Amino acid sequence: MEDLLRQVEQGILGPGEAARRIGCHRNRVARLRARLATRGNLAPAPRFLRSSPWDDIVVRHALANPDLGPRKLADVIRAASGGTLVISHGTVSNALRRAGLHTASARRSRLGGSAGVAERQTRRP
Repeated sequence: MEDLLRQVEQGILGPGEAARRIGCHRNRVARLRARLATRGNLAPAPRFLRSSPWDDIVVRHALANPDLGPRKLADVIRAASGGTLVISHGTVSNALRRAGLHTASARRSRLGGSAGVAERQTRRP
């Protein structure tokens, strides 16, 4: 594919023909040419997980209140900080997803066993 893009650069081949040979739209050929010119290869840019400085705070409050959703957790964090830390529910949701705690059941399972939760006893006759 790099050879085709180099032929387009040299004017030997048109972008439309290169797109047909590659099996994509001609606009994609332009993006690939730009990627080849800037990076020297066609590999996609590496992706990094962004972590925010308050992920630890969000996880701590989420594990303390496993049944609350992102909106309520944002309110709890705001109240616990005296209103100094204002965090959006979207940020809370992203932090929970990065930590693998996006669902209430995941937060409860991270607590393990019966951490503060009384188990239900069944009667046997």
